[in-house]
Amino acid sequence: MAAVAVQISLDSSGVCSYAGIGLTAVGNTNLRAKKAEQTILGKTLDDKVIEEAAQAASEECKPVDDPLRGSAEYKRAMVKVLTKRALKRALERAKGGV
Repeated sequence: MAAVAVQISLDSSGVCSYAGIGLTAVGNTNLRAKKAEQTILGKTLDDKVIEEAAQAASEECKPVDDPLRGSAEYKRAMVKVLTKRALKRALERAKGGV
């Protein structure tokens, strides 16, 4: 099962000043989605920016087909979905939400 972890910090104007995006179970090793992180750094996180970061994360991972855990295509699609969810939740928390 693919998993995504996100940690962000926002500056006083709501711009992303730090981003950490980790991916697991989508390749031979865990990885940091550096292209996806760069996509959001220095930007206000809106739906468009989050979509771009999620796409970048899905392109960065190197999943392999597995008859028990799903195809590489499925895992890549899940990374995109999970990255969007994790970014939205991290954004909510960074703004002071629960």
